[in-house]
Amino acid sequence: MSFRVVAGYFGEFSDEAKRANQDLGVIGMSFQYQCNLVYPEGAGPNFGFRTDAQAIDVFDALKVGYDGFKVQAGLIKAMGLVDYQLVGGRYELVGHDFRELPLAEINANLETMPGLLAQGPMPVRYVTYRRTDDPIDAVGFSGNWALGDSGGFRQLSETLAEPMQAPVAALIKAIDQLGLTLQQINLPTPQSSTALPTHLSDDVHQANVDVWVVLTQPQGDEQQVLQTIHNAQECNEKLCEALTRVYTVIYETIY
Repeated sequence: MSFRVVAGYFGEFSDEAKRANQDLGVIGMSFQYQCNLVYPEGAGPNFGFRTDAQAIDVFDALKVGYDGFKVQAGLIKAMGLVDYQLVGGRYELVGHDFRELPLAEINANLETMPGLLAQGPMPVRYVTYRRTDDPIDAVGFSGNWALGDSGGFRQLSETLAEPMQAPVAALIKAIDQLGLTLQQINLPTPQSSTALPTHLSDDVHQANVDVWVVLTQPQGDEQQVLQTIHNAQECNEKLCEALTRVYTVIYETIY
């Protein structure tokens, strides 16, 4: 499945710009950054979204900010083969209304009006995605970040060098066991559980992402990669054990 995902980074108007545009109801501008993704079939409905953190996985690595003159974006962490591109923006109005802007108009506004926006990093305001018929070689393969679903790693493992195959197979086994446990206790999203510390799910999520990065964009030595894989395996196993322990106790208490 191929998808085109767009995240809107919100730049709030400066106080001066708000006063100047008060009659128009304009409160800021959103800058739309796009990336193309390929997900394994059956990747689930979240498509990499992490709603509790008001962002999505692939955009966690892209930081966007305004320095008083222009909007700048920078990757703080590699995300596999994902490619980011500024594709447009929109005026944000009061009442959640908006007006789309072409890139040329955005650039002209920023150039002619220094100090238009409040300086600093911009949060992700909204995310959209749609199917695309682009060929696979024209998009980045992002992996599959649904907890308990090893589909992305299974596809990746087919291309790995021999030393990585056994450790990744062990990781896949741990992810599958977590997925089976979530299915058995009817808890598709462990983040929604109030019986467990939220950091356990976050740790698994981050560990899986870390493995994807080191396998798709090797930068460290082999030992570092193996340690990252092992850490992710342990994180998945720890969450699985915690779920089994907590929900077995809850089940026995109720019944």
